[in-house]
Order: sequence, then structure tokens, then C-alpha cells
Amino acid sequence: SAVTIGKSITLDLNGHAVSGASSCTVYVHGSQGEANVVIRNGTITNSSDAAPHAVVLVRYGAFMKLENAQLADAAANGSSYGYGILAGQTGDASTPAIVLEGDETSVEGSFAGIALFGCVSDPTSLEMNAGTVSGWYYGIAGNGASDGVDIVVNGGRGGGP
Repeated sequence: SAVTIGKSITLDLNGHAVSGASSCTVYVHGSQGEANVVIRNGTITNSSDAAPHAVVLVRYGAFMKLENAQLADAAANGSSYGYGILAGQTGDASTPAIVLEGDETSVEGSFAGIALFGCVSDPTSLEMNAGTVSGWYYGIAGNGASDGVDIVVNGGRGGGP
């Protein structure tokens, strides 16, 4: 089962790894109130073949920052709907915000590195300041302003295989 984070914390992995093989390895949500989460200095993986699955699922208004953290979807490339980060969901009352910091940050997905779903009145946002995002089909996937997604890239690198 997933590591569930529903409050504000800093998760410093200190070079260690967390792994899982379910619909998500880490679930970050703000459904019980404010959740400002920082994940740093380690690796989180998901080896599920189920579709869809994510290394980290972020929903319900949560804020998540990655600092020199590595997220890796270990499913075979293109074989399933696997995401490094899956953020937001159609119908959520409030949408999440994600920030990527640190040159050592990487987000990899077997389908897309990051997939964003939002709502027009409360956009899901991604701010990429450093790091690398990659996926078999998409580095970053989101339908822009018409679907309530706000993506800002100030640095880093993204793409496919």
C-alpha cells in the first residue's frame, strides 16, 4: 500500500530509497487541510504493471516540492499508463501545486514523467526550476489553460526517451 501524507512535512530520505508496486508509492493530499510537503535527497520507485499507476499521486490542493529527489516508474517503457507524478483529478474540489528544485531531481514515467489534471477555476500548477523530467510518450503532459493547468519552466530539461 502507499505511503500516505496528508499534512505538512519534510521527508528527507537522506540517500535512501522507498519502493512500491501499487497504484501509487506515495500519496500526497490536502483533503484533511493544509499539506505542504517537501521530498528531498532520495529515490522513490514504483514497479506496478497496473494501468494507471504513479510513483507519486498528488491531489486535493496539496503542495509538493521535490529537492534533489529521484522518482522512477520501473514498468517497461510504453507498456502501461505509468507516471512519475500524477497531479490532480477531474472533479477534485481543489487542485495541487508542484515545484521541482535541484539539479539532481529527476522524474521518469513509463508513459509520462508528469501528468497534470486541473480545473479552470483552480488550476493545477507545475513550476520546474531544475532537474530532468522524462517519459516514453511525454515528458510533461497537461491540457493548458483550457483544462486548468499552469506550467512554468524556468530551468531543467524535459523530453522522451
